Amino acid sequence: PEETEIRLHVSGGVTINTNQEVTLNANNATVNSEETVINSTSATVNIQQTDWTGNTTQVGNITLNGNLVVSGSISGASVSAASISANGVEMAAHVHAYTWTDGPGSGVTSPA
Repeated sequence: PEETEIRLHVSGGVTINTNQEVTLNANNATVNSEETVINSTSATVNIQQTDWTGNTTQVGNITLNGNLVVSGSISGASVSAASISANGVEMAAHVHAYTWTDGPGSGVTSPA
């Protein structure tokens, strides 16, 4: 049978080594640390509501199945989509490039 090893280090650290499934059951769980790193090939998070405080950096693609509500602003060089229409205008291949300092109507729009 496989063993599970729990090491209690003299420094106060704890290491758990196992090839078995690990389940934590608690009414409330809190992790307090200076830095937290999670290494995994895949993860699933099942939470009805999440609140994040602080800046977030995402590296890679995001797939959204649902609605996106933004309070504030979205900034970037361009916005593009496969198939979206607004006020009857199809947005596929529709790009606006401008800066906030450009005057009204001075942005480059394509296709014309």
